[in-house]
Amino acid sequence: MSDNQNEDNPGLIMPPPYFLGIALVAAFVGQNLWPVIFLPRGLGWAFYLGLLLIICAMALAVSGVREFGKQGTNVRPTQPAINIVTSGPFQHIRNPMYAGFLLLLAGVGFVIALEWALLLVPVLWVALHVLVVTREERYLTAKFGAEYEAYLGQVRRWGLF
Repeated sequence: MSDNQNEDNPGLIMPPPYFLGIALVAAFVGQNLWPVIFLPRGLGWAFYLGLLLIICAMALAVSGVREFGKQGTNVRPTQPAINIVTSGPFQHIRNPMYAGFLLLLAGVGFVIALEWALLLVPVLWVALHVLVVTREERYLTAKFGAEYEAYLGQVRRWGLF
């Protein structure tokens, strides 16, 4: 068995979509064990806000994946990064796909009135930040050096901050 630190990848503990999956499962479990109710049910404002968030999430994720494909680099973080992607959504946000995960979790929460999904958005953000993004940034800085450091100085990690 090889040591993950010697491989050409950031050495993540699991694929990033799993974090979203765990958050969704935790939201359903939490809602069933300790119900929290603060959203309106039915086709009101929360439902339509959730749909908007889901559409935005999908747009971010799909545009990020497409941009990786156009630039010829690997989407899967278990595979080596071929180059730095700075076009498309990556001009404005360093982590569009992970931001999409956060929007998707919130959107699902609003659409189906799953309050625990909304409560877990900050938890998912911290998990992605600490366990994925910081590791990826260390890896990319080590691999691409000054070129990636310049990108870090130009584009915000999460878009707004």
